[in-house]
Formats: sequence, C-alpha cells, structure tokens
Amino acid sequence: MDLLIEANRWFHIIVGFTGLAAWWVPVLTKKGGKQHVFFGKLFALSAYIIGTTALAGVSMRMGYALWQGIDVTQNPETFGFLIFLAYLGVVTIGITHQAVRVIRTRNDPDSIRTPFLKALAVLMGVGSLAVVTWAVTQWSSVSPVLLALSPVGLLGAHGIYKYMYHRPPEKMAWWYEHMGAMLGAGIAFHTAFLVFGSRVVIDLQIFGAFNWVPWVLPAVIGTIGGSYWEKFYRRKFGDLPSDGAANA
Repeated sequence: MDLLIEANRWFHIIVGFTGLAAWWVPVLTKKGGKQHVFFGKLFALSAYIIGTTALAGVSMRMGYALWQGIDVTQNPETFGFLIFLAYLGVVTIGITHQAVRVIRTRNDPDSIRTPFLKALAVLMGVGSLAVVTWAVTQWSSVSPVLLALSPVGLLGAHGIYKYMYHRPPEKMAWWYEHMGAMLGAGIAFHTAFLVFGSRVVIDLQIFGAFNWVPWVLPAVIGTIGGSYWEKFYRRKFGDLPSDGAANA
C-alpha cells in the first residue's frame, strides 16, 4: 500500500507541475491561437488527472490510516489537510470541465446541461459543506483557513448552474465564463502548489505566524486580477463602456 500511495503522490506532483506551467501559456499568448489551444488542452488534461489522483490519494491514505486503527480525532490537522485536498480535487475537475464545456457548446449553449456537469456542481457544493463540517467539529490550526476557503465550491457550483439556466444575455457570455472558470482552475492549481507541492521545495514554516498566506494568496491575487481581466475584455467586446465614454 505504501508503494502505491507513493507512486500516486509522485505522479500527482509531476502532472501538477506540468499543468501549472501549461496554465500560464494561454494566459500570456494570443487567445485562440495554436499555442493557446494546445496548452489549454494540456492544462485541462492535467487538471482532470490531478483531481482524480488527489481523490485516489486521499482515499488510500485515509483508508490505510483507519485500517491501522488511527483515530482521526487524534490528528485533525493532518486529516483536515487530506479533506481539503479531496475538496480541491473535486473543485478543480468541476470548474475545468465547465471551462471546457462552455467552449464546446458556445454555438449551442443549452447543450451544456449534461448530467455529468450537474453532478460535478453538486459534488462541489457537498465538498464545501464537508469542509465546513470538518473544520467546525474537528477544530485545529487549519480550521480557520478551511472555513475561509470553503465557499469556493459553493460559489463555483452556483456559477455553473447560473450559466446553465440563467445565462447572461451578452453574445460573448461563453468567453467570460470560460475565462473565469480557467482562472478558478488556475487558482486551485496554485493553491495546491503553495500548500502541498511547495513542501517538496521549501518548508512552509518559514512563514511563521503567517503560514496561512499560501492558502489564501492565490485566491486573493486571482480574484483581483480576474476582475480587471474580465473588465478589459468586456470593454473590448463592447459589453462595458470605455473609460472615456463612462466619464463623458
């Protein structure tokens, strides 16, 4: 079992680093160009694998620990990390699939309503509630951060269902949804890297009393950057007035 867990962990790490690098290429290259499309697909594939290996790794680790008779209440911080990793895996798969589907269904938006995507959205919401429940009932040093990040799944699920049934009227609504979902997936990758992957490179203890920073920094930067990014493209596509027109 140890060998299987370790093999899954290293595969997860390698694919994670690949996806992390691939995510930046569509951000920095011409939208719709060959590099954008190729590396976007590579990132999406990495996200699906990362989410799956995260869930597999958590299942194996928690199952193995329980089989050995380890009481989860004796080490709530470690088990909190594992629950958060599983939650992050579900969120990553869900929002990445949303990003892929809005592109594929942009000419027929109603066809995005598939049972699989609906189920993913429900799992994201359930994951949020599970994180909250664990953080409150098994309080540890990571509980405040888990509570701070728990709304991500609910907000992502709400966004998916909103696009399915109450899609904005803008012609380029699919563009904004794709961009927002890919940004969300990128935040998940960067959060996982800083909280888990960076342990391969650095010791998070160097942050001292601010060891919560790696958990929330990607979300803060991504939210602020995404807001400006979306406004830029809304102005470009005519869905927001230019600064000059707004001040006229």
